Amino acid sequence: MHFSHSFQYALLSTLLASISAHPTLTKVLRRFTFDTSLSLTGTDGVCAQFGLTNGNLFSALCVGMGPMGKTLVSSVNLDHCIVNQGGNLGFLAHGNFSSSCAACTLDDSLNLTCNCRTGVPNAWIESTINIDGTTSDNGSGAFVMEAGELACRAPEPGPNDCTCGEHHGG
Repeated sequence: MHFSHSFQYALLSTLLASISAHPTLTKVLRRFTFDTSLSLTGTDGVCAQFGLTNGNLFSALCVGMGPMGKTLVSSVNLDHCIVNQGGNLGFLAHGNFSSSCAACTLDDSLNLTCNCRTGVPNAWIESTINIDGTTSDNGSGAFVMEAGELACRAPEPGPNDCTCGEHHGG
């Protein structure tokens, strides 16, 4: 299912209007710093107003398109799908990147940028990864599930992959 830009705009406008009128959601949203210029659209839903909390908690306002679709504030811990491999961010299930990266930010193209340890004592390097997992090949990253909830996907670790911080610059 593909949504037209006009449908996405109408849906997000309605979503944001209904949320601003809801006192409980307004209180919840104050806990997050959201960028209102972003949108993430998948085949199963649409999200807007993304934020990053504690460098690893990716949050958004989402609407699901399936039978269980609803409007909600959804979050996903990016440690479940991003790893620091010697100063380079990559996708790997159970990656736990935040144990060896700091000062993470999210830009308007869903690029996550962090200062990460390289594995050399006291050495840090800036690393960036695009976390948009709604690409046509359903690649790794964050995406919207049918119920309007955020999730992330990444390859499972192989026999030579370590998700422990000390081998990835921790």
